Amino acid sequence: DQRIQGLKSKAFTDFALALLGVLVAMGIALSFVRSIRIPIADLIRTMRRFQKNDFSEPVPHLNLANEIGEIARALDRGKHEAEASALTIAAMNQSPTMLMITDPDENITFLSASLVEMLMRMEPVFRAVKGDFAVEKMVGQHLDYYRTNPNLSRKLLVDNGDIRKVRYDIGDETILVDMAYIRADDGSTIGHTLVWRNVTAELLGQAEVAAVVGAAQNGDFSARLPLDNKDGFVREIAVGLNNVSALVEKATTEFAEVMDAVAGADLTQTVQGDYRGVLGALKSSINGT
Repeated sequence: DQRIQGLKSKAFTDFALALLGVLVAMGIALSFVRSIRIPIADLIRTMRRFQKNDFSEPVPHLNLANEIGEIARALDRGKHEAEASALTIAAMNQSPTMLMITDPDENITFLSASLVEMLMRMEPVFRAVKGDFAVEKMVGQHLDYYRTNPNLSRKLLVDNGDIRKVRYDIGDETILVDMAYIRADDGSTIGHTLVWRNVTAELLGQAEVAAVVGAAQNGDFSARLPLDNKDGFVREIAVGLNNVSALVEKATTEFAEVMDAVAGADLTQTVQGDYRGVLGALKSSINGT
């Protein structure tokens, strides 16, 4: 009985010690898992913020001297690069420059917001002969996705291996695209930038200027350039030409009226307008006569 009791007591003691060991091991394991799980969860939340371009909070656990700390420090370095990249993309999207970027195989990788806006306006023209065309599908597509469209007229202006200039006529609009090659340090091509420029208004302005100048060459100074659809330098040119035409028309009309009066033996009429230069000299000569 004593041996049996001793064995029972020893078994109970061994079981208690084993159970205690298991509990201690579980506690250590749980503490270890918790020490990993919580930092990893924090880093996952940080990466999800980065995916939303939210870089406002610092990367946690940078001071840990283990693998978690290494991951955190690598993530912090990536944060600064991602911030710079996000700033660049935001600047391109808020710029009026219509920019497209492709990879070396001419697959589209980026469209600026201003270019998307213009392409959305032209989308019905492309869809008229290619029903599945969509601007939102362009990223990832080859340039031929749009440039082989029958409703687009393409004319190559320059291609010297460094730049390529192309003229596109899409519906009633004319687009000039300047394509530049992006080179790596070893000189290999790693992509392309394409700057789109809608020159429809400029070409229309040039035609209108040519018409006014042509009329003036034929002695008709009554033609005027419309200003409603013009801005910037083109508007300044149009205003200047209109002022010149108006001045010459007024001067020649007044000169002719005075000379007609002279021809009719009426010497009481004089040129009253304020003219300078050659017109001023002619005014003085007529009045002197």
